[in-house]
Amino acid sequence: MEYIYGKGENSNPKISFKFRYETIFLDFNRHLGKFGFYRNDQSPPSDNVYVYTEIEDAVDAMIKENNQS
Repeated sequence: MEYIYGKGENSNPKISFKFRYETIFLDFNRHLGKFGFYRNDQSPPSDNVYVYTEIEDAVDAMIKENNQS
């Protein structure tokens, strides 16, 4: 797990998780005020990943999705 600082106005802070052979990012979009997660192959993420207003909900969804993979 690694925290990545947002740099400047157009960069969001995020946490990267190494899961099996890929990296998953838990991201906070400052402009939308919501959390989302995406895999490293989805960079840059589209706004439709930011659907969670609470970080706990984003983490729960991230865990559930990766347990199904």
